[in-house]
Amino acid sequence: MAEDLDALVRRMAEIADELVGLADHEFERSYALRQEQDELRSRAEVFKERKDSSRTTEALEAELEVRRSQLQALEKQELDLVSMAGGSGGGGGMSASGAEFGPINEAILSAAGAGEVQARIAEISRELERRGSQTTDHAPPDQAADD
Repeated sequence: MAEDLDALVRRMAEIADELVGLADHEFERSYALRQEQDELRSRAEVFKERKDSSRTTEALEAELEVRRSQLQALEKQELDLVSMAGGSGGGGGMSASGAEFGPINEAILSAAGAGEVQARIAEISRELERRGSQTTDHAPPDQAADD
């Protein structure tokens, strides 16, 4: 069964958008979406061999936006951890600074595939730059400083 990469990417974008819009207490829906995301990633592996050079600039730019949305959805989880610590103060003896969540945030991002998403953003960015695309800001601001 032939599958369309662009359809997979569109669905991944829909999931990323929905994840960003979920309320903090919607764990069941979040879990179901993440399961579907994992399944889509597995199915997308089939296309890994496909060269970006054979795809249109518009398709690459669309995927870049999807990947950015994915990364934002993953990074949103960090904010949820800070709110769990009591938000703006006090709260069960836990500091609200979120500093102690650093290793937890890193583990969550890693387990959720943030590194792979960042790597794909970089691959797409290189191809778009090679083509001279007008899309110049390929890396999120906080990621550009890490490079």
